[in-house]
Amino acid sequence: MGDCTSKRQWADILGVLHRQKQTLDFVYLRHWAINLWVADLLEQALIEMKQQEVHENLESIIETLKILSDEDTMESLRREMQDIEEGKVVPWEDVKKQLE
Repeated sequence: MGDCTSKRQWADILGVLHRQKQTLDFVYLRHWAINLWVADLLEQALIEMKQQEVHENLESIIETLKILSDEDTMESLRREMQDIEEGKVVPWEDVKKQLE
């Protein structure tokens, strides 16, 4: 990271990349990063963005595994699934009407 880059600016860059990754034109970004002599910063930001995504995915997987390994939770889920299959549920629309 360049000496002039503050932590807040860097966090902003990572945030924009993360939130806008579906709409960003990375070829265009790389083209201008090279022309502006900041290609190393862009590549570092892209690496850190991917690392954050992997970390978030791992946290989600770990949380899911904790839930799935809890016997009480799984037994409750099995009972609830059985209730759904047997029609022992109240439709959401009925619940909404009762709350109005």
